[in-house]
Amino acid sequence: AGSASVAVAAAMLRTEAAMGFPDRLDASLAWDESSAAERLARLGPSGRREYRAMYVSPLGDMALPLCYAPALAALCWRSFSRRPLALLPLLAGACDLLENASVLRLLDTFPRLEQAPLALAVGPWATFGKWAGLALTFALLAAH
Repeated sequence: AGSASVAVAAAMLRTEAAMGFPDRLDASLAWDESSAAERLARLGPSGRREYRAMYVSPLGDMALPLCYAPALAALCWRSFSRRPLALLPLLAGACDLLENASVLRLLDTFPRLEQAPLALAVGPWATFGKWAGLALTFALLAAH
């Protein structure tokens, strides 16, 4: 799972570099409806198609949390005597999947983002949950 995470992340970085994605929603710490609309508009139609493809390709962003979350959970399970800490990366991965689904929904409804109220409500919190969960996981592992 760890090697798969690296392979998926590398494939995503190649796609991002080739398309020159500015300010991906999922790479930011926070976003809202207005910043999502602005960022998606900047991509243009072909950029939005490529952004969507980055999520759903076999080595895309939907695959990444399915790789890193179990790998980090296994590492936490082996590293900590308090086994519930192993749930933290799984929570981060679940938030990542919710975030991805939200961004895909926004891409599908653009420019009428108001047609995706659930994505607009859940997506920003899922982004925060992903980054908070990953930061806490890595901080705990580094301190161990």
